[in-house]
Amino acid sequence: GDRFGVFAQAYDIGGAANGSETLINVTTTNFQQFAAIALWQDDAVIAWQDGERDGASGQDGDDYGIFYQGARLACDPPEALCMNYTVSLDATGNVTITVGDIDAGSTADCFVQSITLSETAFDCSDVGSQTVTLTITDVAGNSDNCTATVKIIDDTDPTIGCPADITVDNDAGQCSAVVTYASPTTADNCPGETLGQDAGLASGAAFPVGTTTNTFTVTDASSNTASCSFAVTVNDAEDPTIACPADIVVGNDAGQCSAIVNYAVTSGDNCPTGGSMSQDAGLASGSVFPLGTMTNTFTVSDGAGNTASCSFNVTVNDTENPSIVCPGDIVANNDAGNC
Repeated sequence: GDRFGVFAQAYDIGGAANGSETLINVTTTNFQQFAAIALWQDDAVIAWQDGERDGASGQDGDDYGIFYQGARLACDPPEALCMNYTVSLDATGNVTITVGDIDAGSTADCFVQSITLSETAFDCSDVGSQTVTLTITDVAGNSDNCTATVKIIDDTDPTIGCPADITVDNDAGQCSAVVTYASPTTADNCPGETLGQDAGLASGAAFPVGTTTNTFTVTDASSNTASCSFAVTVNDAEDPTIACPADIVVGNDAGQCSAIVNYAVTSGDNCPTGGSMSQDAGLASGSVFPLGTMTNTFTVSDGAGNTASCSFNVTVNDTENPSIVCPGDIVANNDAGNC
């Protein structure tokens, strides 16, 4: 046809046209009973709704149809109002914002068609200040926008896990032990964290006898930190060494029923400090040893309580002959009457 406008056509339940189409965009009659879905075109609002059948809605006609209500609108432009917003990333390194986080009370003279944000989803790559645009549009097609600064914060601490405490014996002949351990495990909601050692020794180092505390700290790109510690204990399980001289046999000192005897006992340990040596039996070097055999016993102890002992004999023999003094020659006369 050669006519322009909005036409209504009734159909029966089978889909066949019921009567002819009717031009309805020139009428002011409101055929609509229920709330409609608002559509806009320029400054006109067109409301559409399915009609009810068999008069159930009280609308004109017994068939399904489309009903129209038109109106002319004179709207002032809407006003977009924004506010800055600060938000933290979640444990997965993501965060989503809504219009309500940015909208500072935007207004519209006519019905609001939409309020949207240019960006709503953020992740670790967005940490810092991001600019978003809020746009408000009314049903007449008028719009306004504003910008806001969204500050994205990563305030989630990284996690760190240290190995369990380690206890080992010293390496043979050493006052230490070479100890290796697994590096602490780390994780963060924003990958890229760094690990540093604050105290202790690196894996594979020679740990001294005793306990060394190893402390590690993990730091993420936002300077959030977490720390853990574990102990490496090296026990001195090695006995010290001691060497006694061979048995000593001497003769008595001249004119003495004894002899002064000197000797040396030596000792050593893998840990040179904290040890001591004691004599458990016998006489000290340089003492006057009596005739006979005397057993000398020594014990050396290290700082860890490990001990070692040795013994040797000192025998003093009497090698000096006894002395005798006879009187001078004697000349005597016989007694009277005796031969």
